Amino acid sequence: EVVTPENPLEVDVYYSMRSPYSYLILQRITYLNSNYNVDVNVKVIFPVAVRTPGMFSGGTGGTEEGHAKGGRWYKWADTVHDTARVGQYEGIPFRFADPDPVVQNHWPFENPNSGYILPLEDQPYITWLVRLGNAAQLAGKCLEFCNQVSPLIWGGRSDFWPADVEEAVNKAGLDYQATIKDIQQNPQKYDAVWQQNQVEFLASGHGGVPNSVFRGEPFFGQDRFDQLFWRLR
Repeated sequence: EVVTPENPLEVDVYYSMRSPYSYLILQRITYLNSNYNVDVNVKVIFPVAVRTPGMFSGGTGGTEEGHAKGGRWYKWADTVHDTARVGQYEGIPFRFADPDPVVQNHWPFENPNSGYILPLEDQPYITWLVRLGNAAQLAGKCLEFCNQVSPLIWGGRSDFWPADVEEAVNKAGLDYQATIKDIQQNPQKYDAVWQQNQVEFLASGHGGVPNSVFRGEPFFGQDRFDQLFWRLR
């Protein structure tokens, strides 16, 4: 099989707007898409924190219930340190999201309410971002959308990122106001996109993001990009 611009390889990347690691792989998958005969199809899904209600709420670990409800007590602090380190290592501008795209309590860990995540219908940001990403996917511009919006959230490009999303969406080649109007009038059209993305994502055999899938083989995490590139080569 000869790989050419007319016959490229294809990689699906399951991406969360709430995931700092999705942002941290973004420059590399963009370079891959732009400089090689590889079509990178970015598919935005809801983060596990809201896809699995109660997963990170309550519980302190050490019991079956605690493990099911977020017994990984160390994960939050580890992520704060690790994402900054990865950004420095890869030369990628990084600043932890403020506000967090998913509203939840993080501290103190010993408080029964720490980790509590608002129900999806009460989340002010993440549904908005996911549906915009799904609109971009339908328009064939999801990689452009992520490149415009994710640096606002995770790259320090904005002092208050929600205020700058409209301009970023327009820069990605979408009409923000027209898109929002259609989302409000036809929410099921966009929900069908993320729901199908989630079915394909789970069928890949991994539940974490970013998850790059090539011919059914998942490469989970930004730190598996080199192995993905090796497989493609």
